[in-house]
Amino acid sequence: MKLNDIIDLEYLVRKDDDLDSESRVQACIDRDRRIYSDLDGKTLDRKGLVAGWLDRRREQEAGVTLPGTVFGSLYRLTGYIMTAAGLFSGICLTASFLAYHGNRPVNVTLFASVFILLPLIFTAIAAFAGIRRQMANGDSFSFSIGSALVSSLLFKGLPRLLKRFDWDLISRGQDTAHLSAMMLKMRAETFKGLFYWPFFILTCLFSIGFSAGALGITFFRIMVSDMAFGWQSTLLTSPATVHDIVSRVAWPWGLWMPEQLSFPTLAQIEGSRIILKDGISVLATQDLTSWWPFLCMGILFY
Repeated sequence: MKLNDIIDLEYLVRKDDDLDSESRVQACIDRDRRIYSDLDGKTLDRKGLVAGWLDRRREQEAGVTLPGTVFGSLYRLTGYIMTAAGLFSGICLTASFLAYHGNRPVNVTLFASVFILLPLIFTAIAAFAGIRRQMANGDSFSFSIGSALVSSLLFKGLPRLLKRFDWDLISRGQDTAHLSAMMLKMRAETFKGLFYWPFFILTCLFSIGFSAGALGITFFRIMVSDMAFGWQSTLLTSPATVHDIVSRVAWPWGLWMPEQLSFPTLAQIEGSRIILKDGISVLATQDLTSWWPFLCMGILFY
């Protein structure tokens, strides 16, 4: 059962629970008995009965925009927005990093830290959170930061924004969207764990867009301009150490790519080391341009 199904189920159950007259309660009981008979409840398990009841109730509420429908539409739209925001951020940030004016090469160490190492750290954190959540039977999302962000964005921020543009679904579903937001507040314990995956997926979409923008602008700048890459570090002074680290990082694509393309050789690493007092005039062009396959593949894989 998907999250929008759970939201609709919660809404419809609460709607029945809020009936204030005996005649309406009895009509609700009779309706559920008819649904049970139509579904052949004796042969279905509990999950099948719940799914069948939800489908019948949706058919009966055909003229109403249910909160699950609103959530699904807003969630898809949020996914598009997050992807576009990541793409735009990746393009802008990478373009600023690759602003090469001919006398100062792009710092490989800094570039790899921002566009390879940082996304890798975020992925590891997300994976750790997912593993911890799985080991805790889905209850490790108790800090509710993600659930609060997703519920606020999908049920408060976007509806208010889209109402200004008179979006038909929001105009027709504003009451159910408001009620759904109220349900999320009242039943925070129920929905807290369920909002882990929407939060995780939205952050992944932003990361994918960011990496795609970074990879695209990097490859574009390499094609249309003469780019130079160099490395410098106060801690790592041995080119052999740098070569060892680079070869380990390039292991995933080094299995099938030629070694001369997957990462720079030891001689190229030695030849692309930037020493401030010497400048770059003493460095060979082929060494300064040897880093771009490694950087592009690093963005693509990590």
